[in-house]
Amino acid sequence: MSKKVFMGGLVIIIIAALAGVGYWYFSTRQPAEPSPEGMIESEAKGIAEDICIKGGESLSPGYYNENSKTWWFDANLNATQDGCNPACVVWEETQTAEINWRCTGLIAPVETTSDAIRYVFVEKYPEYADTLAVSVDQETLSYARGTVSMVSGQPGGYFFATDINGSWEIVLDGNGQIPCELLNDYHFPPSMMGDCAGVGRPQMITVKLYYYNPDNDKDTSGNLMCTQAGLVAVDREIPVSSTLIDDTINFLLRGNLTETEKQQGIETEYPLSDLYLTSSTLDQGVLTLDFSDEQNQTSGGSCRVGVLWAQIEATAKQFDEVSEVRFRSEGLFQP
Repeated sequence: MSKKVFMGGLVIIIIAALAGVGYWYFSTRQPAEPSPEGMIESEAKGIAEDICIKGGESLSPGYYNENSKTWWFDANLNATQDGCNPACVVWEETQTAEINWRCTGLIAPVETTSDAIRYVFVEKYPEYADTLAVSVDQETLSYARGTVSMVSGQPGGYFFATDINGSWEIVLDGNGQIPCELLNDYHFPPSMMGDCAGVGRPQMITVKLYYYNPDNDKDTSGNLMCTQAGLVAVDREIPVSSTLIDDTINFLLRGNLTETEKQQGIETEYPLSDLYLTSSTLDQGVLTLDFSDEQNQTSGGSCRVGVLWAQIEATAKQFDEVSEVRFRSEGLFQP
């Protein structure tokens, strides 16, 4: 074999080897970011930090979803709901961002009203923890009346309890005369006050509480629009009082939906932990509300915040004297 033939063959082998290596490298290499025409990670992260993040919060490195044209950043937030793993999602086309809570949807074991009230009584009378029994005779969304027995087989007494911000509280228990005045102060329904003594049963009025049905708030492509189109009114009966607007908003914040309403697709995030209406003022049609929100439960994503506030605003505006609703406390209902 001549030297020229040998060298020519060697060159061909080297070129083929280099081509194979190059093909392997470029076929397996994954770009960290989309093409130059799209949004790069640093740009998306800047948008995410401006919209989703507040003081003391942070974002993890992002990843790009080619199908939805979105950047996703796991978010370490100050206030996170149980069972949720929030991420800040940045849309390449609109250059906007929003928190996706990515909640598991796990359902906590259902606690009966009797169980919850028994627990409150055990805290009040710990010496009877092993023998105390509770029976609920009448119950509404926020009120309960029944009997409590400290020792099995012995006579018990009555109790009246109310659900305040998601926790049951004993208003009255005993064996003596039932004072109407005390039950009136807590707005117990007349159906539970037929045998009370003193001032007569209160006059009741029907009000509307506005909650949310996402099925009524989607565009033609099925995307959630996060508008007032999803608001749904449910009727509730509460006592007439000089603070009717405040009482109605407080009732809304309890978030007590009936099983029938839930089956109709109506939902709400209320009650939110440690969210309270502390005061209100009404001046020339403008209702200004003060809230306490120590855990920042009213923050997190423009869609979520908008729906939360829309429920309060619509509930307040059902009253003829209210034409505009504002909130005074800084930091509330912010994306």
